[in-house]
Amino acid sequence: MIKKIEKKQLGTAYHTWIQSLFHFSHTNYHQPSNTFGVLRVINDDILHAGSGHDLHKHKDVEILTYILEGDLTHTPRQHEIKTLHRGDLYYMSAGGGIDHGEFNWGDTSVRMIQIWIKPNEKGLTPNVQYASFNSNHAKNQWHLIASPTETTPITIYQEAYIWLIELEAFKQTQFDIKKGRQAYLIQLEGSSVINDEEMASRDGMEIYEDRIEIKTHEQSQFILIEMALASDNHQIE
Repeated sequence: MIKKIEKKQLGTAYHTWIQSLFHFSHTNYHQPSNTFGVLRVINDDILHAGSGHDLHKHKDVEILTYILEGDLTHTPRQHEIKTLHRGDLYYMSAGGGIDHGEFNWGDTSVRMIQIWIKPNEKGLTPNVQYASFNSNHAKNQWHLIASPTETTPITIYQEAYIWLIELEAFKQTQFDIKKGRQAYLIQLEGSSVINDEEMASRDGMEIYEDRIEIKTHEQSQFILIEMALASDNHQIE
């Protein structure tokens, strides 16, 4: 089973320094029923030039941020400060508590996808990791960028798997969500058709125990988060 989530259905927030699309409840946007397995937040953020988010604290959450446009400077307290570009990502296991900031010191906006995942236990030792998904990665194939195993670029404290793919125009690919599993997909860029559903940039899709067939209309990029099927999903009747 699949369920398309159009961009116009997402929550929104507009501030002088940032504008956001919320795939799930976040800050002042609240939908009591929109939970999805171990996923807690997916935000599609535009951080305006010359702005940022000062040091603030997170606790007991896995955070992965992927840069699509612009240059983002990540400033975690007591960890490496790094400026990230298109295709780069940073990961924080907030654990018992971590402070960090995010700044756009450039002349153009930053677009970033931020994913929050519930960790498998509380009070973990905080840590920060960096990785890159760039032109060195082959197009037209799925790349596993984060998982609970140490063989992936990012290791997370949850049984969830995060995949990225960049597909050229008029290409096809598949992904099997096996029995007992579910996934959330975002069309990050471009346009496509997935199982007869037309998809545009920033549209999402819930997938339950199903195979998806993707056919692109133009060069496109997707992110997919796959996890165990949750018994309390509101979408399953």
